[in-house]
Amino acid sequence: MAEESEKNSETKQIKIEPLDYKANINLEEAEKKYNEIKSVFYAIRDKYTGLEFKMLKEDIETLGTCAGAALLPLMFQKSVQEQYEKSMDKAETLCHKAQFLAMQILGYLSNFQNTGVEKILVPRGMGI
Repeated sequence: MAEESEKNSETKQIKIEPLDYKANINLEEAEKKYNEIKSVFYAIRDKYTGLEFKMLKEDIETLGTCAGAALLPLMFQKSVQEQYEKSMDKAETLCHKAQFLAMQILGYLSNFQNTGVEKILVPRGMGI
């Protein structure tokens, strides 16, 4: 019985709600949404050992939502942009953290053959 319960919790689908560009959330709400997205990413990442070549379709969709439909609109929220503009240390702003997390998610997705995400290898000295 306990084994069955563990299996169900492992296969439990993890979801994230997209964020509307026009949501106009305050910085505290934006931080909460960022932390929620980060937790979802870590939960999905922890499901895989690194030896798999394919990711579950549900996890691909969830991580796609995290990067594209949640983090991207989060970066463009007025409160997040104002924090970025006023900050002396841009790396500590939510906008920068969200950009970095989006890149981490895409980088992680590129480790699997069925995600549609591929790493672009840039020759040395040709960096963007």
